[in-house]
Amino acid sequence: MGNWDTKKCLKLKWTEGHFWVSVQPLYTNRPYFKYKYVQYSDGHIEDGMDRLADVEVLPEINRGGVHIHDGI
Repeated sequence: MGNWDTKKCLKLKWTEGHFWVSVQPLYTNRPYFKYKYVQYSDGHIEDGMDRLADVEVLPEINRGGVHIHDGI
């Protein structure tokens, strides 16, 4: 998503219901990915352990927001 480079990170927007959604599609060839939230205004990366997203249970899969690529 940005390979821990805050200038290349996936940008999110807040939606009703307190959900953050990606502005552009997410492409991955893995069943999961690690991530942290970054505050855009100052580049602060959240403290603590990395978060883990399981692609198989992300709700966006059913709406076409996450695309899994084989063999990349």
